[in-house]
Amino acid sequence: MQSRNDGDHVSLRSEMADFRVTAHPAVDTHSHRSHLTVLMCALLVLALGMASVFVLWTHRVDFERGFWLATVRGRAAVYARDRAVISGGWLFDRSRVPACPSLDAWPQPLPSHSSSSGHFRPSRALAAAHTCREANTAHQSVYWIIQQQEQLTGQRSSHFEWRVIDDPFSVTYRDQGQKKTLRGVIVTSVSARIAQSRRTASGKRPLIVCSSGLGEKMEYCNWLVAHVTAPLGWPTLVYDASGIAANVVSTGPMTRMSALSEEHDLTRVMQYALNLPWVDTHRIVLAGQSQGGLVSVRYAAQHPSHVWRLALEFPALNIPNLVRYAFPSQEVVPQYVGFMGFRLGRKYATDVWTWKPWDDAQHVDAPVLIEQGEADPIVDPAVSYRTVGSIPNARLVLIPHEKHGFSDEGRMTSAARIAQFLAASPGALTEKRQTVK
Repeated sequence: MQSRNDGDHVSLRSEMADFRVTAHPAVDTHSHRSHLTVLMCALLVLALGMASVFVLWTHRVDFERGFWLATVRGRAAVYARDRAVISGGWLFDRSRVPACPSLDAWPQPLPSHSSSSGHFRPSRALAAAHTCREANTAHQSVYWIIQQQEQLTGQRSSHFEWRVIDDPFSVTYRDQGQKKTLRGVIVTSVSARIAQSRRTASGKRPLIVCSSGLGEKMEYCNWLVAHVTAPLGWPTLVYDASGIAANVVSTGPMTRMSALSEEHDLTRVMQYALNLPWVDTHRIVLAGQSQGGLVSVRYAAQHPSHVWRLALEFPALNIPNLVRYAFPSQEVVPQYVGFMGFRLGRKYATDVWTWKPWDDAQHVDAPVLIEQGEADPIVDPAVSYRTVGSIPNARLVLIPHEKHGFSDEGRMTSAARIAQFLAASPGALTEKRQTVK
């Protein structure tokens, strides 16, 4: 074995020491502490900035503040008082709501309440008697709709067509100095036999006029109502209210839109519908969703002879309360307000400041059906509970687990109830009056 030459070779210990020095240079502890301090300061500044933005956003005088309080904080127990304010104090125990009858056994005559003088008086007893919880599934609702079409066409479901025809229309008028052009379509069935199914002896047909909610185009009414009711013999008129959403076919910006302007649009559309030669003016149905439900109730109260029945889905009669809850007075309403992510004008709040929709509801003579999601964070079920208790002849159906706007399953369930409600004979909707002392 050859011996190691100390003059020619560096000792193993020296080599290892040199390697450690080369591979792992000395750490500058002071520099690392400085970088860590800077990083912590930056994170602290970022956290303080985000907290400041959050505080300013949640406390600003804006309509968005009212909406935020009405939804996010609505899940907390402390918000019970605020929910009562926005819903008008009509919170109720949903666990005691009975199940709705089956579609074939519904609707039935309802007990109504009037004062000893014969005048209608809103009451919680009336609301409780006229409220039920949906027990049918979406599959059962679709099956019922197919059965109805089979009866109308005399054909099995595999042979008839679900397709519909869209006939466009437009209406132009001036509203508060602003020229508006409203556009929409009338949805009818392709089946001639279905088209004849609802005709009267005079050859005229009924018509549904559907008004959508804030931020929703007429397609929402189209799919939620028209594509089920039209194949069952109910032509449906759907339209875009001026400024109701972005990129609608009707003219007008969202900053000039309000529930009052949508009511004006509905009035003009109704004038157009009443002049259609084929429409039975004694059988016009108003359908309204969210804000569209609010304006439909007001129109029916002001024009009772024009409305045969009302079919409402999550009607937002709480909008005026929400406005007054968000702003202490009209003077503090800013030029632009935010609601549900939309930038709206000041008039959206001021136009409805003096509205009392539940007072309007007392003057609705037509039978009313309200479909309401039980988990709706925007229109609390208590809002519709008060609405059904404020209308002489109304029904409220709570759909379990459904939120604002309804899922596909909720849409079919609601549409089936609406179709049955419209097809019911007047006797099935006549109220059995009871006198309340």
